[in-house]
Amino acid sequence: MGTSRLSQYKAPVLSLGRQGESLMSIFPQSKIALTMNSKLVWMGKIQPSPLSISYTIQIIYRTGKRPMVQIIEPKLQTRKGEKLPHVFHGKILCLYRAKYGEWNSSMFLATTIVPWTSLWLLHYEIWFATGAWCGSKAEHPSR
Repeated sequence: MGTSRLSQYKAPVLSLGRQGESLMSIFPQSKIALTMNSKLVWMGKIQPSPLSISYTIQIIYRTGKRPMVQIIEPKLQTRKGEKLPHVFHGKILCLYRAKYGEWNSSMFLATTIVPWTSLWLLHYEIWFATGAWCGSKAEHPSR
């Protein structure tokens, strides 16, 4: 039994221009820069719930690499004696498990990474209030 044509199909990688266009169409008040060294830098505001504050987030993305997401404002706080959960070094958010292919360069940042960031922030707010992380308990690499 051979493989089907559908299983052989690999979605095309989205260009930085397409990624930027998608981000700006969904978040028109945001800011974007495409640098000379093939990097997209996007900043926008999101509010995880009607009871939440607004957060300024930054996504730095190079095609084929993991998007690096940071919270710019307000600064993320920690609970007394605890480290911030589900972040990489430099407070880069851990949003998905790369080893399971949960995100790839054929997916739009605007419809995956930004909503996942909003969900991460909702989990952060609950953790900060209660001490319990309600998001994924999955491990992530130290880098």
